[in-house]
Amino acid sequence: MGNIIFTEGSILFVFLGVLMYSTKGNKKSLATAYTIFCLIFFVLTAINNFSIEGLFYENYQWMMIGTLPFMYLYNGKKGKGYKYLFYLFYPIHIVALFWIGNLCF
Repeated sequence: MGNIIFTEGSILFVFLGVLMYSTKGNKKSLATAYTIFCLIFFVLTAINNFSIEGLFYENYQWMMIGTLPFMYLYNGKKGKGYKYLFYLFYPIHIVALFWIGNLCF
């Protein structure tokens, strides 16, 4: 049974899902609501300890605003079926990032 309190990203991301669902028909309202959500989330995470280094290593969730152009490009139709490509890509890129992280850091 699902529990919205213990979801990844907290209850804020459940609210984001509801927000995105309620604005799915209007791209302008989606962009406005999503931008406001990103700003509020940034302020809430950066209010305790703000630093330039923290923006990239601790409170990097502000970068989710970068997905907004892709949301604008979505036309509501199913794309090409690359299902099995992603079954391979996901574990391979996780292992590659693990090895890169261990070699460089």
